[in-house]
Amino acid sequence: MFTKTIVNALHQACPRTYYSCSPKRPKFWSKEVNEACKQARKSWCSYYRSQAKEDWQEYVAARRLLQKEIRNAKKMTGSAMCRTRMIATRQLAYALK
Repeated sequence: MFTKTIVNALHQACPRTYYSCSPKRPKFWSKEVNEACKQARKSWCSYYRSQAKEDWQEYVAARRLLQKEIRNAKKMTGSAMCRTRMIATRQLAYALK
């Protein structure tokens, strides 16, 4: 009984943590980036099966679109983060006055 009490107290004070094995997406990963990634993957599979030049060109176009989407998403995330930091800095400066 004493041991159970100690163990229960331990579990309440220090609960077990479970770590996910799945990789987390970066902050910039948006719905548009995900769709472009799916399209590039489908294009690659199509090319891999057929080995046709048209499918290769379609894959290259899809890959370029994916790179463009990632670049734009990173810009948007970066500018939003800068705006948030700027606002927080202004609020802190105002609070310190």
